[in-house]
Amino acid sequence: MSGRAPDRSAERTAALVLGRSRPDPVEVGEAVTALRAAGATTVTVVTYDDVDLGATADGGAAGGDEVGGRAGPVARVLVVGRGPQVGRARGSAPARVARLVLRTVLRRTAAALLARAVLGRPDVVEVLGAADVVCAGDPDAIETVWRVARRAPGPAAVNGVPAAVRALRARG
Repeated sequence: MSGRAPDRSAERTAALVLGRSRPDPVEVGEAVTALRAAGATTVTVVTYDDVDLGATADGGAAGGDEVGGRAGPVARVLVVGRGPQVGRARGSAPARVARLVLRTVLRRTAAALLARAVLGRPDVVEVLGAADVVCAGDPDAIETVWRVARRAPGPAAVNGVPAAVRALRARG
């Protein structure tokens, strides 16, 4: 071994952070395809729920190994913790209001929960810090991407897939 680091000049990585529970696999697949078409060799999706990226808009399978005309895995999916509880609030009106106030005061919003879940996992922080572009795929992911950008100033932190595509092309 020569002791040199491998040449990563041609390799560009992107990370897509999703804060909403149960993201639509078709929308996520389209975002991954757009990022790969912009030149990302590796795309990592960070989300609460596992996403089957083999689904397509017509209900068929995308083939799994080929997306956007490039061979290789569709994307790496990292599942972080348990998502925010979704469903109908139970209890009397005063109890619901008290829970809402506590959730707000204790910063238990969906965005804050995702940020804690991601920053509590060193392996996920390492993947996001090593990416060339970290993209917030929805409003709940903006705080997480901002916090990762403050910890690791290397990746471009952007909001939305079109901005991530522009950042990837600019780094190319």
